[in-house]
Formats: sequence, structure tokens, C-alpha cells
Amino acid sequence: MQARGFRENCLAPHAPLMLHYNHTAALKDPRDFGRRSPWRVSLDHEDAWEFILEAHRSSANGRAFVAGARVDGTHRTPVPSQWQLQGFEPPLYTNFRYPFGM
Repeated sequence: MQARGFRENCLAPHAPLMLHYNHTAALKDPRDFGRRSPWRVSLDHEDAWEFILEAHRSSANGRAFVAGARVDGTHRTPVPSQWQLQGFEPPLYTNFRYPFGM
């Protein structure tokens, strides 16, 4: 079995690059990784995200989304997660079997 394409267009691992107010703040708690930094925004959410998965990108043209507004056709998914693992779409590519059922 060949894994051609695996890691294609993938960035090499690197240290987390976080901004701090100053040198002292960076050294104060090295495990903090900027979690309290005003320049860091976490996309995790306590509840779930609402999203719309369209078959074609042109289907989404002209839609406006406003925070807190109800939009027809939305689905809820936990964050962090992947919509493929939530059953909304099959995996895009894999040469290997997942160690769990899909």
C-alpha cells in the first residue's frame, strides 16, 4: 500500500509562535502559549457551531450570516471536531482504514 499524497501541501512542525506584551511576560509562564494574550482568538466553543455544508460553492453565494441569527438548513457540530467524523460527509481521501467505524 502506497501513501502517495500523504503530507502533500503540509507545513513542517514548528514551535507555537505567540505574541507577548514583553520579554518578562513571555518568560513568566512558558506553558501559557499566549492563552491570555489579547492577540490570540480561540475558535473552540462551549456548545457547538452552526454550519451549512453545500454541494457546490455557488450554492452559498448571496447568503449573509449574522451572529445569533437563525438560518434555514444549518447543522450543529461540536468544536473542535471534523464534519466528516460527525457523519455529514465521507472522508475526502484516505489510503488507510480508520481505526473506528464511519
